[in-house]
Order: sequence, then C-alpha cells, then structure tokens
Amino acid sequence: SDTRKLEALINSVLVSWSAAAAERMTDWRVDREGRLLDEFGIRKNIFLKGLDSRIRSEAWKFLLGVYPFYSTREERAAIDATNRTLYRDLRLRSIQAEASSDSVFAQNKKIIVKDALRTDRAHAFYAGDSNPHVQVLQNILLAHTLHDPELGYVQGMNDLLSPLLWVERDELDAFCCFVALMKRMRTNFININMQDSLQLLKALVQYTDPELHSHLRLCAADGGDADFHFCYRWLLLDFKREFPLESILPVWERIWTQHHTGQFQIFIAAAILQMVRRELLAIRQSDALLKYLQDLCVALNVTDVLEKAHQGLWRLKNDDYIPHELRKLLIPLEGEAFVPPPIIGFVKPKTPTSARRTLEVSSTSDAAAPSPHAAFLPPTTGNATPVLASPADARQTDKRRPTRPAPQTPAVASSASQLTASMALFQQPKQAPPSVQALQPPSASQLQHQHQHQQQQQQQQ
Repeated sequence: SDTRKLEALINSVLVSWSAAAAERMTDWRVDREGRLLDEFGIRKNIFLKGLDSRIRSEAWKFLLGVYPFYSTREERAAIDATNRTLYRDLRLRSIQAEASSDSVFAQNKKIIVKDALRTDRAHAFYAGDSNPHVQVLQNILLAHTLHDPELGYVQGMNDLLSPLLWVERDELDAFCCFVALMKRMRTNFININMQDSLQLLKALVQYTDPELHSHLRLCAADGGDADFHFCYRWLLLDFKREFPLESILPVWERIWTQHHTGQFQIFIAAAILQMVRRELLAIRQSDALLKYLQDLCVALNVTDVLEKAHQGLWRLKNDDYIPHELRKLLIPLEGEAFVPPPIIGFVKPKTPTSARRTLEVSSTSDAAAPSPHAAFLPPTTGNATPVLASPADARQTDKRRPTRPAPQTPAVASSASQLTASMALFQQPKQAPPSVQALQPPSASQLQHQHQHQQQQQQQQ
C-alpha cells in the first residue's frame, strides 16, 4: 500500500540522506501498527522547514485530515476502501445526471469545462491538447458538485484542485484531498469568512506599520474606507494565483499545519505588503494599487515571504501587549485546532513552552481515540469505517473537536534510565508513597509499644 511505501521510503531516506537532510525527517516515526508517533513534532517541523517532495503526497493527506494522524495502517486502508466506493458512486451519478439533461448539473458542467481548459495550462502537467489531466480535473469538480449540491461549483475551485492533482497524481486521492480542503475553505466561497479575514489583515498592518496602513487607506476607492479589498483574491484562494504552481506548495502546507495560528495566511499577506512597502508608498491611486498587487507575487521569492511571515507571527506572539482584535490570530480555528491525541501503548515526546523536552508515558487503556476530524469522518458504529461525509451531514454535527480522554496515570522521565524505571513502576501494583504512609494513623500494636517505652523512661528517671 501507499502507507507501507511511505514507511519504507522514510527508512531508506534516513539511512541514505546527509545528516542535514535526515534531520528534516526525524519526526516521521511510526509504531508497529503504522501510527505516527509525534503529531506536534511533525506539524512543527513542516511549519519551520517544509516537506520533502518525495513524501508530500502522503503527508498532505494527514495535514488535510483525510487520515487522522494517529490512525493505524489498517484504519487508513479501510478509509481508502470506503472513499473509493463513495467516489465511484459519485462518478456514476455524474454520468446519469449528464444523460438525464439535469439543468443544474448541465450549467455547472458548462462552467467547469470552460475553467478546466484554462487551469494552469502553461504548466507541463496540464499543457497540450487533449491532456488527460484536464479531464480528471473536470471529473473531480463534477463529482464534488454532487457531493456538496448546496454549494455547487464556484469559480476558483479549479485553482485549488490543480495543485492537489499534480501532487497526488491519483484521481481518488486528489478528490479526497479536495473535499478536505473545501471543508476548510468553504466559508470563503459563500462570503462568510472573507470580510473578517480582510479586517484582520487591516488590523495586523496597522499594528506592524501604521504609516503603511494610513497610506493604503488613502488609496482606497471609497476615499478613505480601506477594507483591503485589493487583497481579496490572495485570501480567497490562499495565494494560488499569486505564485507559480511549484511555489504554492510550501505556502499551503505551512497554512495547513495550524502551528501557533489558525490563520497563517494573514501573516503571509502582511509580509508581502511589508516587503514592497517602498513601492506601495509611491502609489497614489486605487486602480494602480490593485494592478500592482495582482502582478506582484510572481516576482517574489516564496522562501523570503515565508520567513517574513514567520517573523511577524513570532513578533505578535511574544509582544507584551497584543491588541484585542489580533488575539484571535493566535487561536487556532474552531474545528481545525491541533490538539495532541492520547497515545496508547508507547512513550510520546512532547514539547512544552520551554525548550526542554520531556517524555510522558500515556495511558494503557485499549479504548480507541476519537477522530480529530469528526465533521469530515463521522463516528463509526459496529464494523463501519470512516467515510467522506457530505457537507450537509457535517453541518449537523458539532464542529468542535471531540474531547479526548486524559491519561490515567502519567509518569515523567527525563532520561533513558528514568524512563525504564518509570515503566517498571507503571506496571507494578499501585502503592502509597512514603510521604503518604507517614501521615497514616499508627496501629494498636504500635501504640502499645510506644506506651511501654514511655513507662520505662519514667522509671529510669
């Protein structure tokens, strides 16, 4: 399976790579059942260093939520089988809808075909006449209109799907990743979240550079009411049209990590504005500003942009006073927040706020941990396996991540010897510690012995 190939690749990479390259993969450790052992470390490593292209296709499934991080190899195979059946049914319904002359479906298909034919055609993967990958784009977008009929198709979805298909190189995997990505970005396409995002960007620029903020307000089309609509396309598609196809990959995976912030795209947008500050201050008209920003990012180095965005995040995070309207930038989005799951049967590294790392022995309970993507993969009953739930079903469930059971008797070890000792104590019957035994009342024999001793002392005196 793909997961076994990933594990074999990781092992070979760790042996053959140079020390610097191997360090990028140290957090991708699995147990005997195929569970990833350190979700926090993986997310942090991706956020700071990015992904190697050889594992990107599998890693994206975890980042997007197609696979829960702590799922076993067998559970992921069951998810694949169920999703394969779902996609086959959607494709069959798509063919039937086309044959029945469904007016809504026909209208969606007309727009999809037109958009697919002009999606990243300059890239080698989609170039040329009768390119089969263009047809796959159409198939997935049509299937998604049936999967989410309330939303249907909105222009821009083709831009989000294109990198997924290029990375995954598989129609089913690209569809599953696209469903997961649309779950994250659905509110963008129904204009629920966009105004809040623009206001957050406006507040962040005002916080970091008041002079630039005032100048951009003066350039607004409405004479001073700057809502930063010139950055609308950036945040709508997470910069997909602003960077080349190869460059958007590290941008997206940083956003998906949800590391320290659920809206890293806001920091990226602010970083871009800061990097061209001098040029922006020289522009006086809103039309010129819009044109300049739409043609800007292709000329920027994506590594420099991400480094500048990281600096902006750390500055805000470490500031003694954070404006109230910006505090939500440091709170992961509801339903998308990363919460380390309880790990069963092995020691999990965890990183506190300090640089010190400790090892925590988790509970040995056999109860399976709930999925962190309950809205995307609904709870199973009996022998049922997770399935890509429809958006209508997802909205009927609580979007909050289910609460995970706390470890029953955690023990902390700071070295290998201490860890071995703590594991031995963990398996032994529980005994009251000496400090607790000292507080227990004495027995009757102890009281009698103490009384006799006192009488002997009195007689000697």
